[in-house]
Amino acid sequence: MFLGYNYADVPVGRRYTCCFRRDDAQDAERVTTSVVAVTQQYGHSWDHIPHGWKTLAVLRFEPGIPAMVRDLPHGGLWFDHRASVYVSDADVWGTHVAREPAL
Repeated sequence: MFLGYNYADVPVGRRYTCCFRRDDAQDAERVTTSVVAVTQQYGHSWDHIPHGWKTLAVLRFEPGIPAMVRDLPHGGLWFDHRASVYVSDADVWGTHVAREPAL
């Protein structure tokens, strides 16, 4: 997967517990997501996702890949797509939802 700018160094093996849509945080799914592999700089394997970097990574979703991830568009360019899914811990998702402005 193409990963946009991340908040901190994220080591291979890091696990998250939630996925939610960028454009609708209420649409969330509890799923264990693990960082399996990371590359940047022409395919060199890295042991972490560096803070602030865009990277390519292999993520493992358990028990399976959520539909919101499967339905993401395929990208051929190195830029931000409007259709995005955030991967986080459930407490981060809860904080994000609580801070969203009411419609």
